[in-house]
Amino acid sequence: MATQYTITKSVVANTRLYGSTWENTGPQGTNTVTMGMSGSTQHYAFFRFGDIDIPPYATIISATFKFYVSGGTDNSGRTHNVSGVTDNGTLWTESARNGAGRDTTVTTGVYVASKAGSWFNANIKAIVEAWRDGIMDATRGICLTHSGENSYKIIDGRLRGNYPRLTIIYEIPASIPIPDTSTLEIGNELTVNLTGVEDGVYHKIRYKIGETTLAEHEIGAATTDTYTVETSAGAYFPNTLTGTLTVECETYEDEEYTASRGSVTANVTLTLPSDKAPTCTTTLSVAWVDGVDAGAQFDVYVQGKGGVRVQTAGTGMYGATIASYSVTCEGKAYTTADATHKPFTGSGSIKVYTTVTDSRGVVSATHEDTLTVIAWKQPQITAFTVARVDASGKPLRDGVRMKATIKATANSITVDAAEENSIEFQVEYREKGAATWTEAKAVSIAGISVDGGYVLKDANDADIDDFDDMKGYDFVLALSDIYAASTATAQIA
Repeated sequence: MATQYTITKSVVANTRLYGSTWENTGPQGTNTVTMGMSGSTQHYAFFRFGDIDIPPYATIISATFKFYVSGGTDNSGRTHNVSGVTDNGTLWTESARNGAGRDTTVTTGVYVASKAGSWFNANIKAIVEAWRDGIMDATRGICLTHSGENSYKIIDGRLRGNYPRLTIIYEIPASIPIPDTSTLEIGNELTVNLTGVEDGVYHKIRYKIGETTLAEHEIGAATTDTYTVETSAGAYFPNTLTGTLTVECETYEDEEYTASRGSVTANVTLTLPSDKAPTCTTTLSVAWVDGVDAGAQFDVYVQGKGGVRVQTAGTGMYGATIASYSVTCEGKAYTTADATHKPFTGSGSIKVYTTVTDSRGVVSATHEDTLTVIAWKQPQITAFTVARVDASGKPLRDGVRMKATIKATANSITVDAAEENSIEFQVEYREKGAATWTEAKAVSIAGISVDGGYVLKDANDADIDDFDDMKGYDFVLALSDIYAASTATAQIA
C-alpha cells in the first residue's frame, strides 16, 4: 500500500464580511463569525489555517473542514457554498481585509441543517486538490456563504472551544526521489536517494528535461542512483540560463516492471559552466566608397576613401545560438553579421570592437581588431599663378605664351614599400567674358608634390602661343591625386 500522510490544522484567523463591515468579534462580541442571509444582508465567513504544504505528486484521500454552528436562523437546512479566497496580494488579517473575497476557481458545498449547537463537516477535497496544483492559494484559506433566505448561521471562532479545524489525508503512491542537490552544473554527477520505500517494490528512475527523457535506469530494489548530466543537455534550454531536470521515480510491484503504482518527481535546476559565453571571430577586408577607380583600390586602409568590411562569426555554447551582433568602429555601431564601415574619418591606429550575443542573452568577450589607416586628404594647392612668357619660358610683358607656376602636395599612399599615389594637373583658360573654356594638355607627375612652372601646351605638346597680349584671361587649375581633385583660379588682366 502507498504511504499515507495526515495534515491537521486549527484555524489561525477568522472574520466575517457583511456589507462593508469586516470584523472578527461576531454578534455581541461572541468570538464567532457568520454566514448566509440575515434579512437583506449577505454574510461571508472567512477562515485561514496558516501554511499548508502538499506535495504536487500527492493523491488527496480526504479533506474535511469541521466547524461548529452555535446559532442562526432555525429553519430548513441549506447547502452553503465553500470557496477559496483571494486578496490584493497582501494576506488578509482579522482586522484588515486587504481586498479579500471569494476565489471561485473551485467550489464545493456543505449542507447545514436547521438546528444550532451541532458540528458539521465540509468535504473540501476539490479545493485542496486545487491548492496542491497551484491554481488556488492555500494560505488564503476558505470562505463560506449562502445567498438564500433563512440561511443565516453563526459559527464558533478560533477563540472558542469548538474552534474550526481542517484535516487533510493524502497518499504518496510511489517512492520519493531526493536529489543530493537542488542545483547542478551540467557535466556533473547527480545522486538520487529514495525515501518512503516499501518492501518488495522496484524502481525505474528517469531523468528528463521537458518531454525529453535523457536517461532511464532500472535500479530494481535499490534505493540510490547516480547520473551524470552531459553538457549536451544544454541544448534543451537554449534560450535560458538555467534548465529544469526532472527526476522521476516510478514504483512497480514486480521485477518485470509491469505493475506500476505511479510516479513521483523532483526537480533540479541545471546551470551552465563558467565558459558559457559565446565565442566571436572576425574576418576583415578593405572596402571603398563609391567612385574610387579600380586601379586605386589597394589592399590598404585609406582615410576618407576607404573603409573596412567586418564579417563576424559567433559560436554559441552548450546549445545556444547566436542572436545578435555588435560592431563598433570610430564611434559608429552596426548590428549585422556582415557590416561595412566607410569611410574612415580618422587615420593611424583604428580599433574595431565586435561582440556577439547568444540566445540566452550572454555576451561574448569583446573581440578587438587594430587597423592601420593611411592618412589622406584632398591634394593641397598652396600656390597657383599664371604669367606671360617668351618662347624660352622667361617672363615677357606682352608675351603670347602662358606659364603656370604651381605648388601643391598629395598624401603618400605606400603599398609594400612602393609609392602608389601620384599627381596630375590640367589648366583650363578662357578670354575674360567668354563662355567657352579651353583645356591645356594635362601634366602627370611621378610623385606626390609639384613645385615649378609649366608653359601651357596643346594636345600635340606644342606651346600654346596665341594668347592675345591685348586681352585678359581666366585660368582654372584642376590638380588631382589617385582619389580626388582640388582646384584653384588665377587671372591675367
